[in-house]
Amino acid sequence: MVFFVFKIKVAALKAQLATAGKPSGFALLDSNGRLPQSLLVAGYDKYSLYDLSWQSLHMAAAAACRGSTTSGGTGCCENAVLVRNTADKKNCAQICAQSPYGNCDAEVSIHGKTGKATKNGEKIGAFYNYQCGQAANGGSEVSDPVNYITRFPDLYSYYSFCCCRK
Repeated sequence: MVFFVFKIKVAALKAQLATAGKPSGFALLDSNGRLPQSLLVAGYDKYSLYDLSWQSLHMAAAAACRGSTTSGGTGCCENAVLVRNTADKKNCAQICAQSPYGNCDAEVSIHGKTGKATKNGEKIGAFYNYQCGQAANGGSEVSDPVNYITRFPDLYSYYSFCCCRK
């Protein structure tokens, strides 16, 4: 019996030593000095900064398409924004035609600055509007690494999108 009690006390001491020097109730940083995503609230455990940044770019592309079409988007159904990967050497007329949407209304290439603006009149983004048959400026989101979304302003890259409808 004494041996059994002794084993329990040793196990309790080992458990206590395992947490020595670690603040109780506080999250510990990972090997990169950051909070683990699993400890973050508001969905940050499900989506990375890159995911949210790409979503913001895609929403901006949808708004750019809405503003670039003369009708504001028509047809029987929702209109779509399709990525144009410049590495594929296709224009938006070709990309839309190969999709369920079929018709191209416009092509937009957009760029946005990372970070908050600091003064009135500061350039925070840029855009090009093209006709569907052109394949001009634009990046290659599909083939770029995921972290390229946060590389600005080092590389001033545009991403290209096709504005399509049924």
